[in-house]
Amino acid sequence: MLGMVQMVSPVKRGLSFMSKFGKRPLWEVFETFLFNKILFYNYKRMYFSGACFLLRKNDFEDIGLFNERIFLYGEENYLHDRLLTNKPEKFFVFDRKMKYMHLVDSRMPTVNSVMQTLDSLIEFYVQKGINVKIATHNQIKYEIKKALFFKFIRTIKRDEQYVKYYSELLSALRERLIKNSI
Repeated sequence: MLGMVQMVSPVKRGLSFMSKFGKRPLWEVFETFLFNKILFYNYKRMYFSGACFLLRKNDFEDIGLFNERIFLYGEENYLHDRLLTNKPEKFFVFDRKMKYMHLVDSRMPTVNSVMQTLDSLIEFYVQKGINVKIATHNQIKYEIKKALFFKFIRTIKRDEQYVKYYSELLSALRERLIKNSI
């Protein structure tokens, strides 16, 4: 599996890889941003951005192709995990010299896209044998912590558009958490 540097503008880098979900969500958010800043990739803890990575066709077929229950967001984590589990002899290479343009810098995220990501991540953890209620609860709590962190940052920057977005997202996540508890 080959990953490369994500650019969101001709001069600004994006997130080329993300840290896997674990027990320390705030650390993982920090780790993702810090390690992308210094372009340090650890294949055991991180997976490449789904915006652009390469995978050999025969390996892709051998690990079962895409999971059709994971829509758009989360497929990279799923494929990374399947490759790591089923083909541990394979390599994960991050090439700092290769770059691609992912034009998301001016695109505003949506609550719907986060909810689709949430559903995909829950499906990923259920596939790993985690109870759906526990997976849902843990992932929502993680997303809430992440949204609170980013809302705080955007509040400091006085970016009202993002503060409003994170407020809406937090409301939707808390509502989903309550539904999951019933």
